[in-house]
Amino acid sequence: MSDAAGYLDKLQSDYSLILVTGRRTSPNNWLKRNELFSYFSKIIWNTTNFQSAHYKLNTLSTLNPIAHFEDDPRTAELLAQSGVTVFLRDWPKNRNLHLNGEIIRITSLADASESLADLMKSN
Repeated sequence: MSDAAGYLDKLQSDYSLILVTGRRTSPNNWLKRNELFSYFSKIIWNTTNFQSAHYKLNTLSTLNPIAHFEDDPRTAELLAQSGVTVFLRDWPKNRNLHLNGEIIRITSLADASESLADLMKSN
């Protein structure tokens, strides 16, 4: 997502950004190399026996976020079925899949701005 840094900078002024990854290793070095580390107030990676999707579901149930950004359609489906507002990054691998109608597809992070503002008003 080439627009990530600019959009994360904007989001950071209104929201607490927490990175939740199902990967089993710290993403800190990658985030630092790509100059994204400083945007997150917390970074959480999978140190459990859960597979990625269920790890995220369990973690998000304790965090109770306004929304979650996802690129994996199966994880997005599981989270949406559980009541999490999910923004799914539109990629060729998930473009033609029929997913939960509650999933909000985005082509860039900026596409989520209006929906996030509406979510903030309703919370």
